[in-house]
Formats: sequence, structure tokens, C-alpha cells
Amino acid sequence: MLDGLSWITQQHKCSSTSSQNVSVVHNGIIENSTLLKKFLVGKGPKFKSQTDTEVIVHLITEYLKTDDIVNSVKKTLKSLHGSFALGIIFKDQPDLIIGARRGSPLAVGYGPNENYLGSDSYALKSMTNKITYL
Repeated sequence: MLDGLSWITQQHKCSSTSSQNVSVVHNGIIENSTLLKKFLVGKGPKFKSQTDTEVIVHLITEYLKTDDIVNSVKKTLKSLHGSFALGIIFKDQPDLIIGARRGSPLAVGYGPNENYLGSDSYALKSMTNKITYL
């Protein structure tokens, strides 16, 4: 559970990374992560790993310096090349979760007091039977 929201993956490789304000769960590959990392290093963030997910977190954080959450995520998605599914939450917006996908499956499960993101309905079926695919 991340702030009342779960990202469920079963039988899929999944990676998560957080900064002070942004947490991202990522399933897939970002083909241009090395190029994006070079762009970001010049802006000041310190990388703790070699994951694509950390690049996404720092990219959103960079765009948040001059934009709101929605536009920062839109700019980030336009910058990413590859096949992926993302779950994004923000410390200062605890009731907001953003799910995004390109080429990878992403399902939203609806529960009475919480919602879920997962790679498919099988991953969500133990929590809810109300599911929508993005």
C-alpha cells in the first residue's frame, strides 16, 4: 500500500522509486533513459541507482519546478520512449494517483475505500471485481 493505494503485479517485474514528493511504480522499459539521465544530471539531481524508474521520478520532479502536476506528468510521458505502465503518487496530494501506459497493460481496480493499479485483472481479482483497462 502506498498512501492507501496499491500497485499489484504478479508474475511481472516491477520497480519503484521515490523522491521527497514523488513516488513511481514502473513496469516496462524506457529506451531513452540514458539520454534523459544525462539531461537531468546537468540539472542537479543525485541518482542512487541505475533504474529507469529513478529517471522518471527525477524527470517529473524537474518539471514540477515550473509546472503543475498534470502538466509535469504530461511532459514526462512525452519525453519517455518505450513500453511501460506507471503508477504515480505525490506526497502533497494524498488522494491522487495517476496511472499511465504505453504499450504495456494497466488495469484500474475499484474498491469501497481504495483503488488499485495492476498489470492485469488477475493481479487485482483478490481485491475487487470492478476493473477497467486503460
